[in-house]
Parts: sequence; structure tokens; C-alpha cells
Amino acid sequence: MTMDAGSTAQIASAVFTAVTATAALLAIRQARQQTLTAREALETQTQPLLADVPRGRLQEPRGLGVRPGEPASLKDASEIQIGASGPEPLCSASVPIRNVGNGTARIDAVMFKTYDGQAPGSVDSPVIPPGEISRVHLHCLPKDTGSLAAESIAIELRDFAIHIDYSDASGRHRGSLRLDIANGQYPYVQDRAWRD
Repeated sequence: MTMDAGSTAQIASAVFTAVTATAALLAIRQARQQTLTAREALETQTQPLLADVPRGRLQEPRGLGVRPGEPASLKDASEIQIGASGPEPLCSASVPIRNVGNGTARIDAVMFKTYDGQAPGSVDSPVIPPGEISRVHLHCLPKDTGSLAAESIAIELRDFAIHIDYSDASGRHRGSLRLDIANGQYPYVQDRAWRD
């Protein structure tokens, strides 16, 4: 069987088209992989990560000193404050958190939890830049939602957990932090856990 020049050209054209299409598909796959790698690298660079404040390693100014711009004294930034005051009483807790990630964290929700239930919390600043510290708070009167949990924390000094959901600067959910607090005269973070 003999092929004429037209048939040979058609076969060559079909082979060239198939090779070109295959090369284009491989280039598209490689471009997608590179885009995915670049996106993951960018997300890692802009990822906030909330954590507790380590004991004894960071100091905060307390009050104003005699000289302008100087603090009267320093206090441990990791100090957890628990208490109750007043006749009703007002139960309160204050726990420091910090952003150890590279991106700004936006706090979405704060919940204090005990075996007696849960109570909603608040935060000093809902936006925490990288390397900054903020505090989550619980303030609860006996008639407020979560008063049993708050009394368990502030009056009975029972151990508790804090759940904090946070996003990045664009509002995309980036994770949750759970701090387990050993309560008592000198409360401290005994465990921490993260989840996406």
C-alpha cells in the first residue's frame, strides 16, 4: 500500500496536533501545581496562629512611673486573673492570648466552658496583629447567660477551658484554639489544642 503526499501530510499533521495537545495538557497541569504551591506558600505566610502567653517570658508595663514614658513596674504578661466581687456577685476571668502567626487574626467567638456549662466571653481587641497580645474576658452576673459556668470558674475555682474561633484579615476561618486552664490561687494554662 502506497501513501501519497497528501495522506502523509495529514498523518503528520494529526501526530503534531496530538503531541501539541499533550504538551499543552502537561503545561496546564504543571501551571496548576505551581499555582497551588504558590497559594499554599502565600497562605502560610499570612496565616494567623493564636496561642497562650508563656509564663515568665513576656513582661507588660503596670502603671506610670515618675519619669514620663517609663512604667512604674512590670508584670508577667501571662498572668491569668480570676475573681468575684460585689453582693450579686460579678464573676470574672481574664486570660491573655497572643498571635504567633504571620498574619492578622480576627476573633470570631470566645466561649468559656466548664462541667457546669458554658458562658460567652469577649476580647479586648477583636483584631490581633502578628506578635501582639490581647486578653479574652468573662464577666457574668447571676442572671446572665452562663452564670453557672462563671460561678464555677470564679467562685468555686474549678478548672475550665476557653474556645476561641478566629479568621484571617479577609474573614476566612483559619482555626480554633482551646486553652485548658488549671484554676486555683495561681491559675495557669495546662494544655492547648488547635484545630482547623
